[in-house]
Amino acid sequence: RLSAWINGVYLGCHEGYSCEFFMQIPEGTLRAGENRVTLAVSNNRLAGYMGRPVSGLTSRAANECTGGIWGDVEIRSYPDGLRGFNISVSEELSSFTVKISGAESSEKIVKVFDGENEIATAKLGVGESEITLSAEGYKHWSPASPYLYNIKVETPSQSIERRFGIRRLTSKGIRLYLNGEPYFFRGICEHCYHPITVHPTRDKSYYKRVIRTLKELGFNSIRFHTYVPMPEYMEAADELGIVIEVE
Repeated sequence: RLSAWINGVYLGCHEGYSCEFFMQIPEGTLRAGENRVTLAVSNNRLAGYMGRPVSGLTSRAANECTGGIWGDVEIRSYPDGLRGFNISVSEELSSFTVKISGAESSEKIVKVFDGENEIATAKLGVGESEITLSAEGYKHWSPASPYLYNIKVETPSQSIERRFGIRRLTSKGIRLYLNGEPYFFRGICEHCYHPITVHPTRDKSYYKRVIRTLKELGFNSIRFHTYVPMPEYMEAADELGIVIEVE
């Protein structure tokens, strides 16, 4: 549980773990110059497993109520209200849909890049938040060939850029298919055990070393047991090519 204040004004509390979250700052709370952010984190019933302390294990299954701050704390401004977007690929891999959060009152431009080359551009008018683009000619992402594209969403005063791959995991009966081809998972179970640092690191190079080692050993997937990996872990999986199952 985390409670937050800015300049002595209570913003609220958040209960949960692993994922980023946001709190809205009431109008008139911020002031010119320095602003003070105060955070209070409670961490109850952290007795470990069977009454014994478990150093470095952040699994909720064992420790029940793990808490802390693992990332940056920021004050962000959204001049046009653009908060983010997500991408979903159609089952037949022929198209992908961009769904934008916020910026309802602004025009938006979606640009897709293959490296430095801009390969697609689309405009959304005021009130529009979703657009579907053709994926014809795009390379497919897979662990054997983790090809990624860049996508940027722009408003008059904001821009957000992400990387994504054209991929789709589907099931038919008891079989799994990646990009329409049968796929057999050879995976490991990641328990979020960090005996040296106790908490997960934000160093992407560490996760890249882990993934390279797993691939050299013949694995193609990772199951994250009762935790959500750091964004750097997910980015490393995208870049190096390994399928992840996040609980």
